[in-house]
Amino acid sequence: MSGAVASLFSAHFARNGTRFLIFADRISPPNVAGGMSMAPRDSGRIAPILEAIRELWQQHPDWTLGQLIEKVVATQGARGGIRAMDDDAMLMGIIELLHSRSKRSAGTP
Repeated sequence: MSGAVASLFSAHFARNGTRFLIFADRISPPNVAGGMSMAPRDSGRIAPILEAIRELWQQHPDWTLGQLIEKVVATQGARGGIRAMDDDAMLMGIIELLHSRSKRSAGTP
């Protein structure tokens, strides 16, 4: 997990009291060259992403799963759409949407 994503992930879930902080170190870092890594991915990255999706979807129960994913992809401006996004970008997009909702409900611009 990149430093920025790890910080945002930890900050969000610490504020919301979520127990999935223990998984923050298990998200596999992106390949330095930006290409696909031949090494198997760490399956520990799955739980924090699913937990973040669950939390976002509970905030927006009227969204379909497709709408939720589409909005996450849009936050990251992913060229090539969802197929081009790595897991860190997906998690970052989810967390950004979670933060935008909590800022609005707190009255922060």
